[in-house]
Amino acid sequence: MKHTLIRTILFVLELPAALGAIAGGLALLTGVIRFPRAQLYGTPFSTCTIPGLILALVVGGSSLIGAATVFLHRELAVLCSAAAGLIFAGWIVGTFEEFYVAIDTRCIAISSRTDLMR
Repeated sequence: MKHTLIRTILFVLELPAALGAIAGGLALLTGVIRFPRAQLYGTPFSTCTIPGLILALVVGGSSLIGAATVFLHRELAVLCSAAAGLIFAGWIVGTFEEFYVAIDTRCIAISSRTDLMR
């Protein structure tokens, strides 16, 4: 029962984060979200193409893999969830920063419980 609750919490935290990151990356790629070039100053990027791909594929993809492994009760779920939380935390900038930090912190804390690996 305890593992079921923890898995449910991880899934509920990770799936919306994954979908949001994938949608955000696609929005950057298609131009739905437009950033002024000034915001890219000081970065290695001249357009939002690479950041959009990273957001959709790396950040969103890792969270989606974490959610899928939790849902499917795979042994790697703990590792995937912790990695997804760390990747997402490394990406975070913007207006919903506090919200995503809260989600990432909970994903990392919950998935770091060693008793889940048994």
